[in-house]
Amino acid sequence: MNRGISVKGQKRPALVIFGSQSDASIYERVIARLHAEAVSSVFRICSAHRSPGYLSEILKNEEYGLVIAGAGLAAHLPGVVASQTIRPVIGVPVSSSLGGLDALLSIIQMPPGIPVLSVGIDAAEEAARHAALMSRSYDEICIVTNGLLMERFEKARVWLQERNIPHVFSDEPLKEKVNVLAFSLSRPASFPGELFIIRVPVLSEGTPEDALLLARTTSEGLFVGLNRVENAVIAAAQILSMDGSFDDQHHQYRKDMEKAIRLL
Repeated sequence: MNRGISVKGQKRPALVIFGSQSDASIYERVIARLHAEAVSSVFRICSAHRSPGYLSEILKNEEYGLVIAGAGLAAHLPGVVASQTIRPVIGVPVSSSLGGLDALLSIIQMPPGIPVLSVGIDAAEEAARHAALMSRSYDEICIVTNGLLMERFEKARVWLQERNIPHVFSDEPLKEKVNVLAFSLSRPASFPGELFIIRVPVLSEGTPEDALLLARTTSEGLFVGLNRVENAVIAAAQILSMDGSFDDQHHQYRKDMEKAIRLL
């Protein structure tokens, strides 16, 4: 029996979008793992650059609970998808001439307010595994307080409070919660696979060499960009809203962001 994603009482599939047929070695693994996890899916080939109208049509007309989007090179597809939906987006960087480092940085380093949850380079199974974890029921966001980026976490707490999105603080990740955890890029920690954790890599002054460290660190897990606490929390709130509970808050937030940009 296909689990799908529950949205307002209905089961909606995961929408899988990749930028090119040449990515078949990756998206076929995504779809196979989704099938193994009993998560239904809809698959489309669509380029953010060459067929932007078709992408908008897909996102407008398809029924879906989350999106897995993959691309190589500049890899704008996951970010463009995220700009057009309030559903959670998992980005899959596809390796190419730079070994996928260019795609990873394009996907993971999203600007504040529009999150993409990135897996590692070519990490097809990780994307599908986390899609299956998203299909579970979560009642709160857990902010793991380990002393890192606490000022940013306090701002995120205010964001959640203003929108009445349930959250708790804890010294460690909790079961049955959407956990948000900051960690030093040079000292990543491992946790049991059944825990759902959005990881925020912390780095004060980066170097080009740190990009390679980021690529190695992201081989397992789900990540946002460097120091991007706000994106991790927004993505966690999107996951809580997969049943439609907080859609109004997310739509209003998008409207507020656009209005602020237009006033600049």
